[in-house]
Amino acid sequence: MKKVLKNVLFLAIFALIAILVMNIVYKQIGYGYFKKALSRPGITFFTRDNKVKYSNMNSYKIENKDYNNSTFYKKIKVKRNTPYRITCMIKTENVNILDRAYKNSGAKISLLDSNEQSKCLTGTNDWTKVTLMFNSKQNDEISVGFMLGAESEYGNVSGTAWFSDIQLEEGNINNDTNWNVACFMFKNVDVTISNKRYNYSMSETDIKQLRECMLRFKQSCEILSNENMTITYDIIELETPVNSLSYDEKRGYYIDPADAEKLIDAYIQKENYDHIFVCLRLNDEKTAIKCNNWIGLGSMEYKQIGFSNIRMPTSSKSKKYVYNDETNRFPEEVFVHEFLHSLEKNSEKYGYKVPALHDYEQYGYNSDSATGLYNWFKAYMASTIGDDNQGLNKQIYKLKPIKESNFKTSKVLEEFEDVTNIFERLKLVIKTMNTY
Repeated sequence: MKKVLKNVLFLAIFALIAILVMNIVYKQIGYGYFKKALSRPGITFFTRDNKVKYSNMNSYKIENKDYNNSTFYKKIKVKRNTPYRITCMIKTENVNILDRAYKNSGAKISLLDSNEQSKCLTGTNDWTKVTLMFNSKQNDEISVGFMLGAESEYGNVSGTAWFSDIQLEEGNINNDTNWNVACFMFKNVDVTISNKRYNYSMSETDIKQLRECMLRFKQSCEILSNENMTITYDIIELETPVNSLSYDEKRGYYIDPADAEKLIDAYIQKENYDHIFVCLRLNDEKTAIKCNNWIGLGSMEYKQIGFSNIRMPTSSKSKKYVYNDETNRFPEEVFVHEFLHSLEKNSEKYGYKVPALHDYEQYGYNSDSATGLYNWFKAYMASTIGDDNQGLNKQIYKLKPIKESNFKTSKVLEEFEDVTNIFERLKLVIKTMNTY
């Protein structure tokens, strides 16, 4: 009997020690239900850090010894067409981008296989709260990544990032059809390109024309949509010069959301904007920055908010944005056009079929010298194209960008809670060790 008790006691002590050791090991290398992914093997280390942490929980640490794209990620079940908010505390140390022209890179939260991501942290930062808000759209499952890098090899980064206190919330849809629009007028541009300095300023005439176009944009959207939507807007004139531009072969130089972030973010945080226009001058009669003749650019996003460029014409005498009853009855056309690119993009994301905005000729519409594509936009927004009434689905006017107001009565979910079950921890430790 004594021998049996000794054996039982021995087994109990052994089990206790094993559990303690397993817990220690789990806290060092166990990353719960997260999986890891990386572009280049052998140069990145994934661990749990019990020294550098925001709260009592060990942080998730990614260390890129060389330039890489690395992520902890987890697949989670979601409800369709539902707002979600992910928050996370992130700390970085010496995070450097391989190509600094690639601005959407660093330590961030990202939805894998999509272009939805939080702001990116580079360099060295103390613990910073980072948020990603999104709509699940037609998805039943998504993969959430806590990333050190970017989706492009040119955006690969080196350095270290820690992720902690991850929280997921489920919000509520707001069915309001009023779109709140921000129009930022960058009155000054001061950039250096290929060692040549370009400096431009908007005139009072430029600003007056843009203000009149915004008023007409509001009126036109309401009429063209057959009153399915309304517009409110703010015009923000900024004196601080734009000193950063982005470039690609198709567009030439333009202002990317990352170029504007430091100038506009304080305004965006104060208001619940649904679309952003940025207006600027990139040339005059003497010099010009290469912009491949575009007057407006759309389909971009800033924190999941539609983001459009509006460029002032080269000549200060241009009447492009001036109403004239005989020659230009639709001067706000570029504003409507670029805004519709965002609604077109949203339609695709939410699974609604809509004709391509540039395919107007295929449906029998042409640009008129005085009214431009007014009739095409009217059919597009009111959904009266062809015999089968194609165009924007009315639901699109309700599906605005997700904002803080969608989470006034949010529900906190447990998808990112750390594993506490002893046996589950043991299983995950064994699984983790098998991946090394």
